[in-house]
Amino acid sequence: MYSISICDDEQFMRDKMEKLILAYFTEKNMECTLRAFSSGEELSRYSGITDIAFLDVEMKNLSGIQTGYSLIKRNPDVVIFIITSHSEYLDEAMDLGVFRFLEKPVDKERLFSALDIITEQSSKITFVSEHLPVTLREREIACIYSFERKTYVLTDMGVRYPTIQSMKEWLRRTENIPCYSHPHYSYIVNMKYVIRIDGKDILIKLKNGTVIRIEASQRRINKFRNEFATVMRCKF
Repeated sequence: MYSISICDDEQFMRDKMEKLILAYFTEKNMECTLRAFSSGEELSRYSGITDIAFLDVEMKNLSGIQTGYSLIKRNPDVVIFIITSHSEYLDEAMDLGVFRFLEKPVDKERLFSALDIITEQSSKITFVSEHLPVTLREREIACIYSFERKTYVLTDMGVRYPTIQSMKEWLRRTENIPCYSHPHYSYIVNMKYVIRIDGKDILIKLKNGTVIRIEASQRRINKFRNEFATVMRCKF
């Protein structure tokens, strides 16, 4: 599930962008959570994770560019769209490293094409849970774990799916996904959701705010630390 933030001081633009984005995700049969903010300060105070942000440049006090830097500090993987009627902000947007620079009024086809690039970047994982097929993008899975001889997939929003695959099979399926690591024989962790390593304890924070503590094995903790450090360097 994508967490999307729209930040614009004009109600009309917020409403228009919300309709366009919801239309896209409905058309693609994909889920998203969407929040609208009237100022950069309001968005910066939001404690949740933003995956995709649509930022107006010209807002009072905190501009869209400044708000973008604030979002990147919280989530280096955030995808930022800058929306403005003034092309002179293009250089600042390039310095920020935005994904797209969109002019007002926003063109629907250009917006949809850009969102296609984002949503198709993450490969899909399909498995069976309670006799039904489930398809998730690799970025939506926070961890996979075993408990009492059963395996479970935990999503970024805290939804838990029991599965019929063994941990051995899950390891085989995820071994080539760079952000996944195996700090304990009972866990496969998506390092994008790791917020801290405290001794042998690994803290994972989901998008719904839930924090999960996992104890790594003594044999695997050093390897996990190195892998996590590599992922963090890639983010920045």
